This record gives sequence, structure tokens and C-alpha cells, in this order.
Amino acid sequence: MDKVRISLKHCYGIKDLNIEFDLAAEKMFVVYAPNGTMKTSFAESMRDYSIGEKPSDRVYKSRISECEVVNVATGDLLNKEKVFVIQSLDEKYESAKISTLLVNESLRKEYESIYAAINEKKGILLEGLQKASGIKKGLEEMFAMDIAQDPKDFFTALLRLKSEVQDGRYAEFQKIAYESVFNEKVEALLDTKEVKDNLQEYMKIYESLIQESTFFKRGVLNHANAADIVKSLKDNGYFKADHTVNINTAEGKKEIKTEKELERAIQKEKDNILNDPDLVKSFEKIDKKFKNKDTKVFRDYLDSNSALLLELGNLPRLKQKLWGAYLVANKAQQLFPECWQGDFVPDTSN
Repeated sequence: MDKVRISLKHCYGIKDLNIEFDLAAEKMFVVYAPNGTMKTSFAESMRDYSIGEKPSDRVYKSRISECEVVNVATGDLLNKEKVFVIQSLDEKYESAKISTLLVNESLRKEYESIYAAINEKKGILLEGLQKASGIKKGLEEMFAMDIAQDPKDFFTALLRLKSEVQDGRYAEFQKIAYESVFNEKVEALLDTKEVKDNLQEYMKIYESLIQESTFFKRGVLNHANAADIVKSLKDNGYFKADHTVNINTAEGKKEIKTEKELERAIQKEKDNILNDPDLVKSFEKIDKKFKNKDTKVFRDYLDSNSALLLELGNLPRLKQKLWGAYLVANKAQQLFPECWQGDFVPDTSN
């Protein structure tokens, strides 16, 4: 068998792919793609072929999928037993299976050692994420789906939150349990027209107040990233080096000399906005919708942190912020430093 042709159509997001491998010239090929999703989809399609199943399209389920691996010389479909897919970082891979692939004993032991270390770290991180999120079942798949749109792409999802983890963003979300916000009852209410209209009204009033603020500036500085600025200045010893910051207030320019002064100034401006009578009235319309037993925990979050309302207009983005906050709280950067060094790209063929 000198040449193999692979044809894929509507397979896990791959719209149309036709490629021929000349095995007479080379025995090994590298498939390059600018994102991890295509490589994962390719591997998933080959895995299905190897076990006699037909690939599908997870998003557009009505589309008819095609997957052919052909021996070019004969025109026949390749025997499925001749296709073998290694599912990287899959906990179901036992060392006995790896030993059939890696004949060299030292390489096999090295692989198993690295694999075991990664799995141990992953287990520690998942345990921390479970405590922070309140999710008892299916956490790994939910995390991967929310971030990478693929329940099997844990490490791709981890990498995609690189900047959030490095910057230590979203500290204000660390104590918000995912399970309390994204449960069936709460999401059903958030999806009603009345609540959506109320949220839109709240956002409109809030944006108007931000526009009028002398401290905040729409699209540049708001309640969320103001806290990030304070953290960045603190982490870099800005005030300890005797530097100061000038801020705009209703009374004019004000010099800030310490981190505590800056925190108080930001909190004062937040309170001025969030306690605005029109905004409070709008908040109450939303608040009263969540007074039943099933949504009580979520309502308690709103009562203690009404700024959470500003995130409810974009639930997918809120999910990413919560996961980012949990990763920072659980020191993911220390557990998996390789994920945030240089241009590291995890193998996502599982």
C-alpha cells in the first residue's frame, strides 16, 4: 500500500477535507492546523472509523457525514483494523496498551512516568474546581465544553484561559459557585422574555451612569477591570516604590498614594453607581423573580453582589470568567506551568 486517501465531510466541524498521503515517500506525516479543534476533529473521525462507527457533526446534526479511508492503488476502503488512534492524556489508556506501542522499555517507562504525573496534577486541579464550582458530576466535560466547545478537550480549554490565569483576573468571581448560577431553574428564568427585558433595562441605566461618571469610562474602565488594576499595581509593588496615581473625581483631580486609598476611591464610585435610585428600582424588578426555593442561593448572590447582574447578558462569557477565577484560586499556573510557557500547544487528539 503506497498511497492512502482520506475524505471527510461534516465530521465534528470539518466541513470538507480531501487529502492523500504518499507512504512510499514518507512513513510519518504531521497534520498542522492553527487551532486545536481541527486536529481533535480529525482524530475523532479516525477513531470512529477504526471502531466501525460513523462520525457526525455535533452542532449541525442534520448534516450527512462522510468518512472514507481508501487504498489508492486498489480503490478499496482500508480495513478498519489498520487505523490506530492514540487518545492522548486519556485516563482510560492503561500502561499495558502503551507497552504494545512502545517497544523500547526505557521510553515506555518515561512515558508512563510523565503520564502519571500529569494525571495526578489534573486530579488535584479537578478536585479544587469541584469545590469552587459546586459541580458534583461531569465537571471535566463541562469545563472543556464551556471553553473549548468539546467535552474531551480539557487541556485545550486550560490553554485558552492562559491570559486570564496569568493576569489573575476575575477575583471577584472566585466565591460564586457555578452550580448555583447555572442550574436548570435559574437558567430557565434567565431565558424568559421578561427577565431578559429587565436585564436589558438594568444594563441601559448602568451604561448611562458609567457614561456620566468622572471616574469610570465606558469601554475602558469599569467596576470589574478597576479591581484588576489595583491588583496589578499591588503585585508589582507600585505604591511601595513611592509612586502615586492621579484619579478624576467630581471634585477634580485627586492624588492617590496607597493601595488602600485607591480601593476606597473605587468602592465609593461603585457604591454611587450601584445605589442610584433608578438602578436600584430596576434591580428590584429582577430580584423579585428569583424568590422561590429553587433559586434562593442565586438570589442571595444578587443581594450581596448586584454587579453580577452586569454579567447575565452574556452567559457563555460569564461561564468563562467563573472558570478563569477558579483556576487562579486553585493555582493552575503552578500545577501546569508548561501550559503557559512559550508557544506550548497540547496534543488534543483524544
